Amino acid sequence: MVLAAVMLICGLLLAGVGVVMAALSWRIARLKGPAVTMTGAGLCDRRIAGVVTPWSAISWKIVINSRSYSLQFDVAVPYRDALLKHWDQRLMGRVNRAFGFPEFTVVTLGTAMSAAGIGDLMSRFKA
Repeated sequence: MVLAAVMLICGLLLAGVGVVMAALSWRIARLKGPAVTMTGAGLCDRRIAGVVTPWSAISWKIVINSRSYSLQFDVAVPYRDALLKHWDQRLMGRVNRAFGFPEFTVVTLGTAMSAAGIGDLMSRFKA
């Protein structure tokens, strides 16, 4: 009985993760033009929101978890609300915060780059 309950909970968790990834992938697939742009004015990840966030409001790092790594960042409060437009971003942000990671993730899907490559580009604007 306990094993069945654990399997049911794990199945629901995997289904939930699949829904979040499908929402994110669908938004990326519909993009026309670059997903991420970086200029002297700031960072714009159109998969999160189509706004430019100034570099002064961003703190970022490459997070290594298990066998993979990702580029994650936090945004100062006045600019943060503009990035919480989509339900899946808000949910992923809460999960990241619960595990002690920065709130937002620069997903490599749709960029043809690794997290380290994106980090190298970001370091040109903000170390």
